[in-house]
Amino acid sequence: VVELSDKGTIVTFSIVRVPSENIPLELPYITVNVLLDGADTILMHVLDANLDDVHMGMRVQAAWKPKEEWTTSTATIMYFRPIDEPDADYESYKEQRQRE
Repeated sequence: VVELSDKGTIVTFSIVRVPSENIPLELPYITVNVLLDGADTILMHVLDANLDDVHMGMRVQAAWKPKEEWTTSTATIMYFRPIDEPDADYESYKEQRQRE
């Protein structure tokens, strides 16, 4: 078991404007690839933020479901949200962008 921070950096993002039967979110919404602090692989999830504010390097933190609803799935995270930290330097996540 490896414990990771629930904070990370947006490596890439997409603004989704096409509905999906599998994702019951109001359009448009933002999907993000997040590099969690201390991790070496990215996690794909959704971001709760203004569409105009999202950008690569943005620092984010997971918003968790209530602890009694936790499982081993990433669905335990409701979404990520921006936090008041300076953007990450591109050098700190560029290797992850090149892997995609």
